Amino acid sequence: RLTEEEFKLIQAHPEIGVRIIENIRNIDDITEAVLYHHERIDGKGYPEGIPSGDIPVMSKLIAVADSFDAMTSTRAYRDSMTAEEAATEFERCAGTQFEAEFALKMVELIQDGTIVPIEGDCDPFA
Repeated sequence: RLTEEEFKLIQAHPEIGVRIIENIRNIDDITEAVLYHHERIDGKGYPEGIPSGDIPVMSKLIAVADSFDAMTSTRAYRDSMTAEEAATEFERCAGTQFEAEFALKMVELIQDGTIVPIEGDCDPFA
């Protein structure tokens, strides 16, 4: 498990992402989507803990895609999940962590084989 300090560092990544792209013109909606992609439907997300109605739709979509990648990737602090385990997690968290419609669509795409985990490391710098 991550320490509280390590988790706080990870929670900074939406703001860091925004700082990276904020000076690009005409992408305000993308900047906003990046900033809020870790907000939760139940208001318990970060960086601001905003309620579902204030979370941009694009952020809700990114949250599902990003979470699938995170769940099915090996991390230093845990092994990867299978696609089936990720589907179960999306079902469990639909309507609390994730927008239910998007989470359940992800389950459907996993179950029909449209969405699959990336095999091996996906290092663009390798």
